[in-house]
Amino acid sequence: MMVMRNFCCLVLFLLLGIPAHAGAVDDLRRFMKETHSLEAEFEQTVVQAEGAGKRNVRASQGSMAYQKPGRFRWSADHVLIVGDGSKVWLFDQDLQQVTVKKLDRALGTTPAALLAGSGNLEAFTLREDGESDGFSWVNIEPKEQDAPFVQMRMGFKNGELKALEMLDPFNQVIALTLRNVKRNPKLPASHFIFTPPANADVLED
Repeated sequence: MMVMRNFCCLVLFLLLGIPAHAGAVDDLRRFMKETHSLEAEFEQTVVQAEGAGKRNVRASQGSMAYQKPGRFRWSADHVLIVGDGSKVWLFDQDLQQVTVKKLDRALGTTPAALLAGSGNLEAFTLREDGESDGFSWVNIEPKEQDAPFVQMRMGFKNGELKALEMLDPFNQVIALTLRNVKRNPKLPASHFIFTPPANADVLED
């Protein structure tokens, strides 16, 4: 499902607020070790190339949170996604439909699993990507051929993640801007529990 793929890719970017002065790759590794939970708001833009120079642009706002191991919450554009540590619940409010997947099956080796799960950086190729637009950039490429994204770029300013870009296999460019980022907050357990509405269709994989 497209929303699930986008979620898995975007969660990685949302969780990385790390200093760039010592080298963004080194700071990423340090962040992975020291950050156990995160909460943030974001603005998201999705650009879809449609040929002949035409582009379809969609903008939305949302919020997210995560807590290791395997717990996260993502809300944007009438979609709510909750990981409770064993399952992932995707609620499409427009369709009144809930899709349920086992956590490992839903995330696999995606960035969401990396940040909220084992933190295995060996599944990705990391490199410094210079400075532009006022940001220090990190390039992240998956080693797995069937990964839900082709390439990611993360932009940092004054020690915090401020911008990101992601190219997925469907030629969508997904960009996020973060605000009100809180690292290692105490998050209530109820934040990662989802109960399907009584009138929703539930599809379990």
